[in-house]
Amino acid sequence: MIILLVIILIGFSVFFAALWIWFFKKTQNACLKWYQEAQFLLEKEKYKKAKELFLKVYGSDSNFENIKYNLAFAHLKVGEFAEARKLLEEVIKASPKNYDVLFNLAQAYDALEMYDEAENFYQKALMEKEQSLDCYLKIGVIRYKQKNYSSALEILERGRLLFAENVEIRFYITKCKEALCDMENPDEYAILMEEYSQLVENYYLSSDFIVSIAEFYAKLGEINSVIKYCQKAISLNPEDVNAHKLLGLAQLSNRDFIKAKHTLSTALHFQPFNEDLHNLLSYVVCQAESDCGLDKCREKYMEIIKKFKK
Repeated sequence: MIILLVIILIGFSVFFAALWIWFFKKTQNACLKWYQEAQFLLEKEKYKKAKELFLKVYGSDSNFENIKYNLAFAHLKVGEFAEARKLLEEVIKASPKNYDVLFNLAQAYDALEMYDEAENFYQKALMEKEQSLDCYLKIGVIRYKQKNYSSALEILERGRLLFAENVEIRFYITKCKEALCDMENPDEYAILMEEYSQLVENYYLSSDFIVSIAEFYAKLGEINSVIKYCQKAISLNPEDVNAHKLLGLAQLSNRDFIKAKHTLSTALHFQPFNEDLHNLLSYVVCQAESDCGLDKCREKYMEIIKKFKK
């Protein structure tokens, strides 16, 4: 009887072991299929679909190949920075000197505005890859955002020695110079005007960069230049609300109420709940009407115009 029970137990053990092996292989095969498809989608920049497949793999086997890193990368690409950070903080423990892991963890911190942590990991990534354009640029931009302009200029200039023709490095170098410039000194801002002009003429700039140049001219009260650069930015990106807003302010400064009304109305089409745009448009309409009785409205928004003209 005992021998029979032993045989039965052995039989069940073998059966369950075989069943587990079959299930494991089936799961692994499914994970491999999802994983390979997700990688293909990453290459095609279809990040949302890739993330969904990586999540299926992670849910089935959280230790599958490089699933944590790849899922974190997909999270980064779809703007889910907290999720990416959590996974990459796990991955970095096993790969403390991997450039890609270091750099992407830095990007997650950067996007979450954890700038000290971000710069720390950009610096670590730079130690693993000394000629990393992205690291020089990212560190420079972080320091610029923190208003450490001299420090930002220093590392951007180091990057420029390696990547002389990179437009983003050149642009932020000029932005740092602008921040450090004495705007009362015509020689200093004339040099900046020339540098910005050279950037626009010789390089492709995004609408964001063009708007930033327009803001520089706004500080100088060069309204026609503000209008020119805002219009250029809008030609590159018709939905750039900041370009429309600044253009509307410039047109308002020129007392061109009809154009200002049209420009700000267009911006509201893209951001219908933007309170600043509503207020500015209300002010424009008020100014355009000679019999408008909204004196308080006039006073409130005249302060905006005064700041703009400085």
